[in-house]
Amino acid sequence: QSAGGPTSSTNIVIRGNASITEFNQPLIVVDGIPIAHDTGGFGRWGGGDAGGGINDINPADVETMTVLKGANAAALYGSKAANGVIMITTKKGTKKEGLGIQFSTNYTADRIAFVPDFQNKYGAGYGPQYLAAGNDGHYNLTDGVRTLTNAWASFGPEMDGEMIRWYDGEMRPYSPQPDNYKDIFVGGHTGSSTLSISNSSDNASFRLAYTNYDHHGIFHNATQTRNVFALNSNIKVSKKVSADIALNYNNIETVNVPPPTGGLNAYEFPRSTKTDLIYKYYQDDQGYRVTSDVMPSTAQRNIANTIYAAANDRNVQDKERIIGNITLNYDIIDGLNLRLRTG
Repeated sequence: QSAGGPTSSTNIVIRGNASITEFNQPLIVVDGIPIAHDTGGFGRWGGGDAGGGINDINPADVETMTVLKGANAAALYGSKAANGVIMITTKKGTKKEGLGIQFSTNYTADRIAFVPDFQNKYGAGYGPQYLAAGNDGHYNLTDGVRTLTNAWASFGPEMDGEMIRWYDGEMRPYSPQPDNYKDIFVGGHTGSSTLSISNSSDNASFRLAYTNYDHHGIFHNATQTRNVFALNSNIKVSKKVSADIALNYNNIETVNVPPPTGGLNAYEFPRSTKTDLIYKYYQDDQGYRVTSDVMPSTAQRNIANTIYAAANDRNVQDKERIIGNITLNYDIIDGLNLRLRTG
């Protein structure tokens, strides 16, 4: 799963990359029909990732999944299977007395799992050679008071707890902020519930299911709601002819795709940065985003701008997708049949 969480595209590689320059994703096949599985993404300065084709497959509707690579994959799907195949079969009706009714629900809590292993000895700055004449060692001087350097890098003085002036004019200790990266994110959660009805007889079977999915991401105001309807049925038309119908309908609303958090790499996020101050000053009393007059550090404003956009903008992406196929089977003789499929 990519860093964007459940709403973003997934990078899948089977037994290593087949190429250093070309697409390395396997072919995704659902009930015999290949589906588009493009991987989204964003760059250093913007963009977003709203997910690929495999995101639209409801795990609650999956019966089996088979992974193929090499000759077996090529024999079935030719050159499109050069990177392997993931074959997914969805659930069907099962034979039992009366209707089979199933209900399932699950809930997961999401937290950021890992953060970069930063050093926490030296804070904001580039070294004394970059300070203007008359300044004090690694520090800027304002009215004779040591002041926090508005730098991107952490090549400044050792963070020893000395009281210095910050960009808002307050005196605070110049100390390491080991959790400042983690504190940008929030706790997320995901809940889903599925109700299915199924039955089977000698001449027909069906499974009808509905899933509601609600996701709140680990970045502010990033959410996704899905409503998924699935139908899978088999009808025996005659002794030799049968038909299979598989249909999956997705209605998806994604709000505020998790953005690239510019300024979060090791070089551009000083270890002295106090995340709580970014949250305090990311916008002024009139609701405008922070300016360089208030927050001189470009690296911190990058984060503040991202937080401002998440708090004030509502970027909604609505998507409807149907994945389905119809298959006709004709039994010619025992052990030999003809299959026609479209989807």
